[in-house]
Amino acid sequence: QHTCVLWFTTFCCSLPPSLTTTMMLLVFFMLAAVAVYLVYSNHKQKAIPSTSTTFKYFQLRFLPCYYLMTASDWLQGPYVYALYNAYGFSMGEIGWLFIAGFASSMLMGTFVGGLADTVGRKRICLAYVALYLFSCITKHFNSFSILLLGRITGGVATSILFSAFDSWMVNEHFARGFQEEWLSYTFYLASFGNGIVAILAGIIASFLTEWTGSLTTPFDCAIVCLVVGGTIIALTWTENYGDRTVNIVKSFSNGLAAIRNNPTVLNLGLAQSLFESAMYIFVFMWTPTLTNAWGKGTFDHGMVFACFMIAVMIGSSLFNYAALTVPIEKILFAQFVFALCAMLVPIASGNGLLILLAFLVFEGSVGTFWPSVSTLKGKYIPEDVRSTVMNYFRLPTNFFVLSTLSYVEDLGQSTVFTICVILLAAAAAASYVVIHRETHPFYLSEYFGGKSIKGSDSQEESDLDSDDMFSEMMSKPTDV
Repeated sequence: QHTCVLWFTTFCCSLPPSLTTTMMLLVFFMLAAVAVYLVYSNHKQKAIPSTSTTFKYFQLRFLPCYYLMTASDWLQGPYVYALYNAYGFSMGEIGWLFIAGFASSMLMGTFVGGLADTVGRKRICLAYVALYLFSCITKHFNSFSILLLGRITGGVATSILFSAFDSWMVNEHFARGFQEEWLSYTFYLASFGNGIVAILAGIIASFLTEWTGSLTTPFDCAIVCLVVGGTIIALTWTENYGDRTVNIVKSFSNGLAAIRNNPTVLNLGLAQSLFESAMYIFVFMWTPTLTNAWGKGTFDHGMVFACFMIAVMIGSSLFNYAALTVPIEKILFAQFVFALCAMLVPIASGNGLLILLAFLVFEGSVGTFWPSVSTLKGKYIPEDVRSTVMNYFRLPTNFFVLSTLSYVEDLGQSTVFTICVILLAAAAAASYVVIHRETHPFYLSEYFGGKSIKGSDSQEESDLDSDDMFSEMMSKPTDV
């Protein structure tokens, strides 16, 4: 595996400064070869766990729906800005439309997503379908106010996509008595498959747009995915909840208590929020950064995006392989370090090839991040407030992204990537605390009443079950 990665790195460094479409195709196929090799290696090393037929059927109920929901998002991504521009809106007006999406996700999205624990996660997943479907329909209207409303509903839907679906799956996983170690395998398939879906969505959207000559076609295709996925959810998914004995206000209060009283939840949530902030800033910055490095018109944006998605798949495969022997907490910390190093490159160098390689490393870390953090959230965040807690941590994410993108032209490229490095360093620090949760003095003195769990010879002896930990913490008085 190390030889394969070194071979690809040497190949990238030998490319000319101006990457043509042919060169990008070579990079794409090289990445694809690495991804295929890693998948084969996972099977050979038995990184694919032996599961039951019932569990495989459960995965077939969840994963196709999840892929359809993410496909509806990927289909739209490359054409939102282009559509607004075609409608004749200025860059300032388009900027406000994008800001509206982040703001609605930060404010209303937190509330709506948090409702999943009390009104039902299946219902909220269906609400995602309705909200995003409405957002797609608004793209047919050349009206700023209607498009603004669509961005608002789309922002709320995004919060649901990254919280309620995971919460539903984790609840069903344990409710059906499946083994805990199988959970990370489902998240690996979700992340790996999401990369494939993104590539296929880009190809399909490009073909349909060229064929019909209309920039609204990808949004119509997204509507089809939403309707099909929503129908499957409505007919095959069962409903599950958090704590139904409390009202909505109490549910949000309990979510805050879970964050305040459990340092693992706090640090894990901060790690996710800070990394996602850097990731969304990167999504905005990669195009102008590569354009500045190579020159306008010297590279194919679609091919670069496809290479990014292959890198995500490689990262997911590396996670599945590493999870056999390495604690997932340490995998999460390591991928933060790799992502941080990658973001240092565009600060220190203007070489287009080095920047491309660094961006591929960052995307690989994204592929490792999703299954890692999703598995840990299922392990540590209490079941009865899981959706609520997950949506609380979208508040700082959207705040950091909004704050940075609002002044991106004034800050400059190096400053923006410096902000990303700071965010990633803070994420790494938070995940480091999660790794050392058993011996950290804050844990021992405040929440375990001096009962030492340091020096245990086995993981089972040293790790407290997350639900028991939460119950013990909540039963203790606190001065906060």
